[in-house]
Amino acid sequence: MPPWLETERVLNSFELAKDGRGRRAYVAWLEARAANEGGKIDPVAQEALRRGWYLGEDSFRDRLLALVEKAKGIKPRERRKAAGMERDYGERDAEQMIQKCGAGIGLPTQTGELGSLRKGDERKALMAALLRGRTAVSTEWIAMRLCMGYPGSVSRQVGIVKRDRKLLKKLNELEKMFHCGD
Repeated sequence: MPPWLETERVLNSFELAKDGRGRRAYVAWLEARAANEGGKIDPVAQEALRRGWYLGEDSFRDRLLALVEKAKGIKPRERRKAAGMERDYGERDAEQMIQKCGAGIGLPTQTGELGSLRKGDERKALMAALLRGRTAVSTEWIAMRLCMGYPGSVSRQVGIVKRDRKLLKKLNELEKMFHCGD
């Protein structure tokens, strides 16, 4: 087992043995859970994975983020490492993406102008999908910043983009054309 893999907290929370038996029991539980509904992860579990997706120290989180960013092709970004670290969950990057990519699709970037558009405006939906895929900002943040109403509306609009081939193609073109994550 790699030295960075912390198993004790998980095994303790399930009251499992600290040896191979406990790990096997936990894996069996995960596999049984994954087998429900054809392996689909329910929305609650997905949200937990996005927002509370690791157990460990901040340095472990940073290593995991670097691995994820490398796998997604995102350039590593500077992390805030000061006493009383302020967590912005990618809000700064999201804001830069809105400014850089919004103009490319004719989406206003100012809150007042965004508020005058329909909550389900296709351009807002594209931007929301881009932000959800390339940053860790919450649906609450996106809903407020893009004036899309409730966080559930953001999730619904992102789902529409992902299911609509035409919109998904536009999203991919937007990412390529404007290098929105760089």
